[in-house]
Amino acid sequence: MFIDVLIYLTVISLVLTKLADCISTQLKIKSIGHETNPIARILMARFGIKGAIWLVFVISLLIIVISAYLVLEAESMLLSAGYITVGLFVSTVQAAVAHQNFTGSNNMITRRIFSLLS
Repeated sequence: MFIDVLIYLTVISLVLTKLADCISTQLKIKSIGHETNPIARILMARFGIKGAIWLVFVISLLIIVISAYLVLEAESMLLSAGYITVGLFVSTVQAAVAHQNFTGSNNMITRRIFSLLS
């Protein structure tokens, strides 16, 4: 079914953009004070910078895979559409954060995120 293909593509997008986010964060963050996300700062204080980054990646993978499985099993067009919509939104934000981390320049999305976090 075509909607299933879109769900799988959404999963791939979520995983790849989260991976880019984690790699770029690891390259950029030199101390906990550089992290703007308050929850990530707490995790970094507890598990170290690298440990927190990859813990978040593993948790994200679990959430992505389990939620995709549940949506596919439910065979609900509404749930599928919701998963795809939310997944593509999250992928866009993750890609924007990775872009900002790699380039050092803010973009429209990261400026908005920083204003929400401050």
